[in-house]
Amino acid sequence: MSDEARTLSVSQFLDIVKGVLSQAFEGGLWIQGEIEGFNGRGKHTYFTIVERESGKKAAVSIAIFEYQMRHIKPLLTKHRLELADGIKVRLYGTPDIYVDRGSFSFKVTNIDPRFTLGDLAGQRDEIVQTPKNSGPVSGQQVGATARCAVTHCVDHQHWQRGACRRIARTGSIRNWF
Repeated sequence: MSDEARTLSVSQFLDIVKGVLSQAFEGGLWIQGEIEGFNGRGKHTYFTIVERESGKKAAVSIAIFEYQMRHIKPLLTKHRLELADGIKVRLYGTPDIYVDRGSFSFKVTNIDPRFTLGDLAGQRDEIVQTPKNSGPVSGQQVGATARCAVTHCVDHQHWQRGACRRIARTGSIRNWF
């Protein structure tokens, strides 16, 4: 490469990358993953969605701006869902480059609640089918009680609570809530 090769400023480079992304994904696309690092304390909601497969991790920063969350929040409420760490989601939006920081993110405009509900139901069914014995009571008693507790967790969207995950892992309802 010669010294006279084309040289771009940082903003020119990022503007080109932003334009290429915009053209390549014009209209948007669906992506799915598990929420990690959820932060919904301010006007906007930020988190990362991750995918872990074969010992590798892929991650994308997510931004849901206040005006989009006004559309998404009633949809979540209708389906009794709450965004939180560990929840699997399917999101619709567009990839973007924030030029001021040079950071890549995915700007969300919609969510598919059926995807999350299906994943939670699948987890519940898996747990219900494989209860574990927990101490002096019989495995059958623990299994029935754990099934009720897990159904409560899923039906009432407490799944992200540590107690519900503990029930799923151990089959025990000790120290439930």
